[in-house]
Amino acid sequence: MVDCDTFAREVFSAVDTMDFSRLRPFLTEDCVFRFANMPAAHGCDAFEAGANQFTSFLSSLRHDVGLVIASDNDVASKATVHYERKDGFKLSCPACSVWRLRDGKIWEYDVFVDNSQLFS
Repeated sequence: MVDCDTFAREVFSAVDTMDFSRLRPFLTEDCVFRFANMPAAHGCDAFEAGANQFTSFLSSLRHDVGLVIASDNDVASKATVHYERKDGFKLSCPACSVWRLRDGKIWEYDVFVDNSQLFS
């Protein structure tokens, strides 16, 4: 079992760079990524492509990680996510990420967030 708090902070630090190739060391090649109500992305390439498309209209992204809990090979984290669009609009909202790990890497990555105001 990995140190879940350190692991979560390292993953979110990589996410916040918006260079999603930095997440590859944390993911299995056959990972499944589900973001809110969007269709699942299967595999690292699909994850990276979807994340790049989603963040293409953002100038910054930051996670303030709060609670991180783990059980066996499952990790759940609560964070406040701060988005800034390229037009200057800012939104902060609560989010929860749930990861299932295999051999210390994320093979199932679920994000629960309502960031619909970004699109209005």
